[in-house]
Amino acid sequence: MKLPKQKKSKTESESTPGKSLSVWLKDNRLNFLALFLCAVIFFCFYFYVQTGTKKSSSSEGQSSYSEYELATVVSITEDTTQPSEMFEGKYTGNQTLMVKIDSGQYKGMTMTAMSYLGALYGTPLSEGDPVVVSIYTVDNAVNSITVYEYNRTFHIILILGAFVAITVIIGRKKGLQSLLGLAFTVICLIFILIPLLMKGFPTLITTFCVCVYVAVVSFVFISGVTKKSVCAMLGTFTGLGLAVIFGLLAQWLVKVDGMRMGEYVDALLQLKQKGTPIQLSGLLIGGMIISTLGAVMDVAMSISSAMQELTSVNSSLTRQDLWKSGMNIGRDMIGTMTNTLILAFAGSSFLMVLYIYSLGVPVYELLSSTLVATELVHGIASSIGVIVSVPLTVLIGTCFYVNNSSVEQR
Repeated sequence: MKLPKQKKSKTESESTPGKSLSVWLKDNRLNFLALFLCAVIFFCFYFYVQTGTKKSSSSEGQSSYSEYELATVVSITEDTTQPSEMFEGKYTGNQTLMVKIDSGQYKGMTMTAMSYLGALYGTPLSEGDPVVVSIYTVDNAVNSITVYEYNRTFHIILILGAFVAITVIIGRKKGLQSLLGLAFTVICLIFILIPLLMKGFPTLITTFCVCVYVAVVSFVFISGVTKKSVCAMLGTFTGLGLAVIFGLLAQWLVKVDGMRMGEYVDALLQLKQKGTPIQLSGLLIGGMIISTLGAVMDVAMSISSAMQELTSVNSSLTRQDLWKSGMNIGRDMIGTMTNTLILAFAGSSFLMVLYIYSLGVPVYELLSSTLVATELVHGIASSIGVIVSVPLTVLIGTCFYVNNSSVEQR
């Protein structure tokens, strides 16, 4: 008696590793092609910005210079620090230290260093503490050694490691993908955008293009080349574009630009006067683009994903129905996201707000100050980018997800 054949629980392609891999590669060939093209673009720009950027040693051709090296506190020979009631218990005074140099040309040597503490700088040190020291050399001889700051490298790495672990544990695959996108974003900003700006590329256009490129790669990392990701991409691009237009109009109306953004502009202006062709006037809107990008991407992807789910559950939805549902979802997101952006900018400028409030200035003087005007343009233009990305993404989604044939039948 022959036993009946059992049904296979897996398809032949799933049961054969070679075929399964080939099917997976075939299904994702468009994603690989997109990532390959993005990688080619990245390396082309990377090698371009590296040309003509020869880094010379700070000591080359100079009789006096400073070097920053790692060191460890061996002992404390003198300590005049004490807590100050005026500065909320912060220590002020000086410490004379014996430190062992752990890097650079003086590695392994033990030298005397000074550490200066005040309310706004310095950290009380103990034996064994890691520090960064500034070694001032004159005519090839060490003139003085000063503690620059407590070495926080290990602790920063520890915090970042905790962030990565929590993201991967909770987010799993999506969390890992988001971390890859974040890492790529940081790399692009540091190794592509900043060098291009230092070479004199137009600040506004260059920042916008790099952010668009980062958004494309991030969406491909997260969802591949799909209707959902393409819809989110287009919503992000159009939202950012309109935010830029509004930001330019706003800064023209209030008569401010990147040249009026604060203390760091003075240092960049000195750099420009020494020959670096960076364009400072576009930094206000350029910074707005960078700070808005994440929020706009979040809104665009959330709406695109929600609209895809709606059509997968009910494929008979008309464009009008999908538009209403998408806008209802988007309106809820607008309230929280714009609040998040405004609070983020308020938090980053909190010290400035406290200082201006303490002066007791009238409202018209407050609103006329350059610092307040630039922060308002920055924050409001960013919020505009989030708001307008909602209807734009919904509109694009109605075109992407609604089946034309089903609409005609209805």
